[in-house]
Amino acid sequence: METFQPQRIIEWIPYDDLQNVKYLTKGGCSEIYSAEWIDGGYYEWDSEENQLTRYGDQYVILKELENVKSTNESWFEESKAHLTINNKWSDVAQCHGLTKNPSSRNYMLVMDKMDMDLKTYLKQYYNNIILKDRIQIAYEIIDGFTAFIMKM
Repeated sequence: METFQPQRIIEWIPYDDLQNVKYLTKGGCSEIYSAEWIDGGYYEWDSEENQLTRYGDQYVILKELENVKSTNESWFEESKAHLTINNKWSDVAQCHGLTKNPSSRNYMLVMDKMDMDLKTYLKQYYNNIILKDRIQIAYEIIDGFTAFIMKM
């Protein structure tokens, strides 16, 4: 996968690097957890030390992907497309990589925490959103889906 910024590098994140994992809710096809990622994601290139530096502890969201215990190549291709899209289009929540829940043995996406999900945002602020912004939100959703489908 191509990347131009250290913050967008996708990596395998050992589950042991996640602390205070707490269940939040169940989404459409995943369970959502919060966690603290020890050392966090990559931040920048340190040219003196010739290595990438990390943010430091970072609050993240974990999306546990259900029914992938028997993974196959198509699942990994779909995940690769999802990760690629998340990291090329800045309007989509950034995904840092994957980990595996040792209890359920399901894979989990490690993602940036957003202030709220789109559904909650629209419920809370719908009357304050002008038509132009509503159209922009719809456009970005459609653009994200189009990019995802084109990558498949």
